[in-house]
Amino acid sequence: DEPTTENPFEIIDDEKLNNYEIDFLEKEPEFLYNAIFTMLYASGIVTQYNISANTIHSFLNETQKLYNRSQNSYHNFTHAVTVMNTCYYFLKKTPANEMFEDIGMAALLFAALMHDVDHRGNNNDYEVKAYTDLALVYNNKSVLENHHAATAFKLLKKHELNIFASVDSEEFNIFRTIVIELILMTDPKHHFTHLTNLKTRIEKHGNRGCFKQSKSMDDFLLFAGSLVH
Repeated sequence: DEPTTENPFEIIDDEKLNNYEIDFLEKEPEFLYNAIFTMLYASGIVTQYNISANTIHSFLNETQKLYNRSQNSYHNFTHAVTVMNTCYYFLKKTPANEMFEDIGMAALLFAALMHDVDHRGNNNDYEVKAYTDLALVYNNKSVLENHHAATAFKLLKKHELNIFASVDSEEFNIFRTIVIELILMTDPKHHFTHLTNLKTRIEKHGNRGCFKQSKSMDDFLLFAGSLVH
């Protein structure tokens, strides 16, 4: 069904979003909100999980506040939408979508949007050496990435912000596992390990077939995590 008149968003023409050259830095916040809703709607996620547009709007308000409260010049809300749109582009314009069922697609786009939420403007090395509260909580391991993942799910624990409230517990556990792993894969410390694993998989199975036939969750996470990273 098309969005109702009560929908606070406007659908953006899909071809405008399926453009790898789009510059979100030039866009107003309203466009960013509309872009996120359009990506979720066009991917079937809004309909599949019966997500209220107003709940999405409330969720995005809180998400934007967390992204921008540190006045971070790079890891901000605009950056988050850019990464989400990059993943959306791959889903729409390449065979990547053959790897994704509904819950995997929802997890990919959600992880892309939330992967830097509440970023403090420091890197992990600083957090560890400065002995910050975050470093203490996460025991020096992927400090910021763990914080981003935890923050994303703290938002979803609030009833009025839970855009995935209709997802049953078993499917939500799968969703949560995927989102956490994809966000953790954005830790630069593990970049070369993931890249080596990806190249090895491609060399062994070929470019197109390296993931398509696999039913392994590890393979799926490597592929999806590479898109977000």
